[in-house]
Amino acid sequence: MKDDHDKSFVLSLLRNGGFQVDLISESPNHKAPDLSVALPESNVLVEVKSKEDDQKLRNLLESPKGTSLSYNVSVIETVLRDGYRQLRDFPDRYDSDFTLIWFITRKIGGVTVLVRPAAMPILYGIESLEGQTVDGDSFGPTNCYFFTESFFFKRKNLDGVVLHDDRSIELCLNPFSPRHNALNGTKFMAFFRERYSVVDPGQLEAAGKCLIADCLVSRQDPDGIVRYLKSKYGLGRVTINRFSYVNCPVD
Repeated sequence: MKDDHDKSFVLSLLRNGGFQVDLISESPNHKAPDLSVALPESNVLVEVKSKEDDQKLRNLLESPKGTSLSYNVSVIETVLRDGYRQLRDFPDRYDSDFTLIWFITRKIGGVTVLVRPAAMPILYGIESLEGQTVDGDSFGPTNCYFFTESFFFKRKNLDGVVLHDDRSIELCLNPFSPRHNALNGTKFMAFFRERYSVVDPGQLEAAGKCLIADCLVSRQDPDGIVRYLKSKYGLGRVTINRFSYVNCPVD
């Protein structure tokens, strides 16, 4: 059962930001998102989700120093997928409506601190790349968005996901949404940029801070993705960096 406290908290936060926000009534006949934010351009439909701590994460956080454990992110993807279905299956949704999952993360006695770094690769299919350009210049570790299979690339009808913990509220935008540019010009986005944080891969790319594999090459073909990136950005040698979370001792 949904935690009504989470839904009420998000509703209050948005109303305090000056928005008209309505609760969407639940129906036994169909799935429905939780909130509707009225904008001059259209409505923002918001599905609020939350994640409690799981045992694998607790094992990682509480293991002896120096222990190497992996963290399975499938639970996070399941929560996101369920939220997307709530939005997708809502029969009163118009094509012009913006769609948003608001994901609150926490664990018993605190916040699930690994959800954001675990969720970002799920949303964006991020890999860290480094190497040289065709001119021989080196480039350091740089995030490449949509290098691997990703939640946003598969679900272009979803406009964004809010990752909300005790440290930050961050709106991650889907650059492949057909409403991306329209959403960027709204008061809703101005509110987030002023008070919180926004991840917009298009703006990061324009600033030279990331790469974007915006191609139709199969994500099961990393060599094909690299060939595309070499052609798009004028790259020569490319190395893929792979990282894992390790509970290391600190002096």
